[in-house]
Amino acid sequence: ILDRPHPGIEPYVKGCLTCFLYAEGEAFSSGRQDAARTLACLKAHKASTLVLDSYELDESWEALIREQGYRLVVIDDLERSHQCDILVDQKWTGFDTTFSRYDHLVPEHCQKLLGPDYAILNPDYRAGCEPGPGPATLMFSLGGGGDLAVFQEVIPLLLAQMTQEFQIFIVLGPVCFNADWALLLAQ
Repeated sequence: ILDRPHPGIEPYVKGCLTCFLYAEGEAFSSGRQDAARTLACLKAHKASTLVLDSYELDESWEALIREQGYRLVVIDDLERSHQCDILVDQKWTGFDTTFSRYDHLVPEHCQKLLGPDYAILNPDYRAGCEPGPGPATLMFSLGGGGDLAVFQEVIPLLLAQMTQEFQIFIVLGPVCFNADWALLLAQ
């Protein structure tokens, strides 16, 4: 279930059963309306569980989905309140907080999958590997979207301080923005 068609993501959803909530040019108007459209998609496709990965939707939206009997899995790392059955937060915040930071933010029945053990990664990346010959590699990613300006200060500082040869990869996804500086850096 996606907000609307976007040319940049078409290759990623090709061959997938896709439901768009909004037509081109139509804007989000309310969480209640968005939830109603989402529920219509869930019902039309006889789904029983929804996996939500969105910073824009909140616990009141989640409650509307759960009230209709759907199981809700939420992927989030902002340490905010949720109305879900399962919460996945792969962020590491230290031994003192990683496993307790949602204690009062989710329902009692919610199963919390917290910490890097629950990072959604290709299994090839989970296995440790020895560095090969050649330069070290640093990859910066916001999951293919988001404001790349957050890396704009960090990367030049790394460039100025690194004493060994290395390569930098910045993931430029279809819905990222503020990438002009990164494109200039690559030249």
